[in-house]
Amino acid sequence: MTERSTLPLPPGTRLGPWRIGSLIGQGGMGVVYTAVEAEGGREVVVKALRPDLAANEEHRARFGREVRALERIDHPNLLSLVAADPDAELPYLVVERVEGSALSDYVREAEASIKERVRLLADAASAVAVLHQAGIVHRDLKPSNILVRPDGEPVVIDFGLAKIRGEDLDVTRGERAIGTPRYMAPEQLDRRAGAIGPWTDVYQLGAVLSFLMSDRPPYADDDTAEVYRKIRAGKRDTRRRFRPDAPRELEPVVLRSMAFRPADRFESAADLADELGRFVRGEPV
Repeated sequence: MTERSTLPLPPGTRLGPWRIGSLIGQGGMGVVYTAVEAEGGREVVVKALRPDLAANEEHRARFGREVRALERIDHPNLLSLVAADPDAELPYLVVERVEGSALSDYVREAEASIKERVRLLADAASAVAVLHQAGIVHRDLKPSNILVRPDGEPVVIDFGLAKIRGEDLDVTRGERAIGTPRYMAPEQLDRRAGAIGPWTDVYQLGAVLSFLMSDRPPYADDDTAEVYRKIRAGKRDTRRRFRPDAPRELEPVVLRSMAFRPADRFESAADLADELGRFVRGEPV
């Protein structure tokens, strides 16, 4: 590995007991690979801190927070941690290998009905409620961070931006915004809109519901600066973006989830999951 390089680890590299396979992808902070346990042959996914960031205490702290978040959870619809060494020269974590597609790809390729789309999000919202009970706020919920397994069950992944109750968030204070622009809540852009908490994930789940009803992300036709302006102003997109088969009773669910004021949203991810569940069962929303 070249010093300070962001190049992926070559196949065959050993990280602890794990042997690196192929590159899956690279983000702003981590590089993700397939890997195999050298002794038992177990297939897993390894996420390592980018080599050029390994000496940066801020990024090491964020990576460690992701590990601690994963250590707290055990749920079939949440990614499971297998092992981790956040203190290694090159910090890494190992998670189960989830076979499946991103929610955005799945609903398109499977031509999923509105009912099936809502069912998937209801299950994901229930899993997010478990996160909140464990004192974790995801902060980066979006269609690409919800995988759908071959058995049709969703799995919430990527805890790189997770906030853990009681932990100091000073490691992120220098960043202008934390999250994915088209799915960010107002308080992620401007703390005057409120503190970040479980209600932030409720907003993002509502943004994912908006995507499922329209096949496009919120504010899809705008550049990032315009997206930020609309979010700060509380300018929500209207039904004109929804698919023709999107039922009208889901529109207020989207609008309430994405309310500008946290107090105007669903009180919890569990409440949102219950509301979506009623729609799936054919009960009044």
